[in-house]
Amino acid sequence: MHRRRVRRRRWQHRDGRMIQPPHADPWRELIGYLQQLQQYVLLYLRVREDAIKVTVRETAWRVGLGLVAAIAGVVVIVVSVSYVFDGISLGLAAAFGGRQWLASLVTGGGTLLLLGLAAWAGHSLMSRAAHRRRVAEYEKHEDRNPRAAARAGIPGRADGPGALGHDSGANGHRPQRTQSR
Repeated sequence: MHRRRVRRRRWQHRDGRMIQPPHADPWRELIGYLQQLQQYVLLYLRVREDAIKVTVRETAWRVGLGLVAAIAGVVVIVVSVSYVFDGISLGLAAAFGGRQWLASLVTGGGTLLLLGLAAWAGHSLMSRAAHRRRVAEYEKHEDRNPRAAARAGIPGRADGPGALGHDSGANGHRPQRTQSR
């Protein structure tokens, strides 16, 4: 018997199903590329999420260790200072003839006095420095805008109300401006 040859179309499978040619449907190809891009983007986002989690975990660990080290450092300093004060107090007690209460009182009072003096000196220095900065800034502004300084009544300006020769307003009245143009 002679087999009859069945003529197939170019993109037809042996069982009769149609197969798509490699570039027959550009939309399907584009959708395939977009799905692949979506998978890459999702993988990238998962990797970035894991990296952020690791960074946060390491940062939390380091902050915890830093806090423990800071607490230990403060404890060491407090204990050291207490030993110093105890030694000062015992030395003063021996000088005061064994009166421990008087030595403790003098040590505590002297410490508070020194801390108060240090705080006052620090505040005084910072206030003076801040005042100098403000004055320098105002002078710089005055040099840039002499008319505004004259209107504001800054002393030392020849055409302003605060200048010499003008009424300073001490009598309760507003000083009169003179035409100096």
